[in-house]
Amino acid sequence: MIHLMKLELMKEKFTGTLIALVSIMLFCLGFVVLICYSTLAEDGTFPFTTVQELFLIGDVLYRVCFIVFAGVLIARVVVGEFDTGNARNLFTYPIPRKKLLGCKLLLVSLITFVGYTVSNLVYIVSVTLINNWKNMVPQHISLQMAAEAVPGILLEGVLLCGISLLALPFGMRKKSVSQTIVAASIISMVLNGGFGDNVNGRLYSIAAVPVLLCLVGIVAAVYTCRRVCRTDV
Repeated sequence: MIHLMKLELMKEKFTGTLIALVSIMLFCLGFVVLICYSTLAEDGTFPFTTVQELFLIGDVLYRVCFIVFAGVLIARVVVGEFDTGNARNLFTYPIPRKKLLGCKLLLVSLITFVGYTVSNLVYIVSVTLINNWKNMVPQHISLQMAAEAVPGILLEGVLLCGISLLALPFGMRKKSVSQTIVAASIISMVLNGGFGDNVNGRLYSIAAVPVLLCLVGIVAAVYTCRRVCRTDV
């Protein structure tokens, strides 16, 4: 499986993906910093009054971006093979179809997990340093506060991988790249919508929802792969 993933990395040439990851990381961080200091400059008030709110806005932005990002990867690495007809050649290899598809999805999940967790960790460290230099919130952020956020980030990274797989069955219905990306975008917005004045109104804030959707995403991906393996491409 690891060998197949290495071959997939060589085949797809994920240089553009790496650039996209760095862009997402910097964009979300820059966006939050801009909001904080522009609001302070305009009326002298803090847009986020607690450390938790400051961490939360970054987390929400990264979740929105990485669910869509994972959808784009799925569209490119999996659905795109069927959309362009390359899957016919792919399935002529002496390797089980399930293993090939599983390898691709595992690779997408790993990239999503690493991208999300690293981006969020960089965000936490960055806002901690920036805030302690020039306040973004009206309180000091200690190293303990930053460290306490790490387990939650790792857990959400795992959940995000499962949730992002929900776009796969939608895309594979008509083997459409665009439909996969649209599905991922809708899932992302529905789950994370309502941030701001209605923080508790976000669907993702209900603890059982991301866990349930993660499991549904995994089951849906397994079912989709099995269905594809039983039918002609």
